[in-house]
Amino acid sequence: GSTRPVSARRVDGGILVSGTKTFNTNSGGGGIANVGLTVDGEDNRGLLPWHALVPLDQPGVHCRHDWDVMGQRGTHSQTIDYDDVFVPDGWYYRASGAHMAVLGPYVFLMHAAIMLGCGYGAFDASLDYVRQLTRPSLAEFETATGDPLIRKRVGSFAATLEPSRAYLLDVAGRVERWEELKPDPTALMVEAMAAKVACVRAALEVTSGIFDLTGARSTANKYRFDRFWRNARTFSTHDS
Repeated sequence: GSTRPVSARRVDGGILVSGTKTFNTNSGGGGIANVGLTVDGEDNRGLLPWHALVPLDQPGVHCRHDWDVMGQRGTHSQTIDYDDVFVPDGWYYRASGAHMAVLGPYVFLMHAAIMLGCGYGAFDASLDYVRQLTRPSLAEFETATGDPLIRKRVGSFAATLEPSRAYLLDVAGRVERWEELKPDPTALMVEAMAAKVACVRAALEVTSGIFDLTGARSTANKYRFDRFWRNARTFSTHDS
């Protein structure tokens, strides 16, 4: 998304990094950013061919503090400008690891797992809340957890989350065994995208639906149940 992609040139003892990176996860509290880049005069094939570990208190690092979305606020994935930032030898490296044929499916499955985490987080939090309710939903039930409609809703959430999780793990198993199975790369990508769609739908349904289960009082800010929906809704838009 940057009109000034991050690149580096070699100097004595290291590299000088320049460019604008629009997404620097977990950069709000300082520390170190892992910056994907190209290196002048080197092999730059691949999605992010090189990586540099850049201390954010270095001269030439300009944080824009523009991370202002309704969810994922804790990641603080702001834009950062790097202007001839020195990175010493040993603090940058050539990317390696997954074959390009499985890199795409791997990323989609990682995103799917993050989404499903929001769903399960909301599910667990809502169950804890309902178990502690001190009054029944209707007079004919001794407790809220004895209400068959609430129990039906809980079962519906579980039945939404569990198949999505099973699908995610099944496709992940094929990615893990890629060298052995040698699946068709396009088919594997389609499966990974489908698994992500299933996890996104499950997470959005559960994170928005828990309020039907927990009731109006659970919308109080002290419970912060809305954080599950905000995080899921924001991250679900990562890929249009």
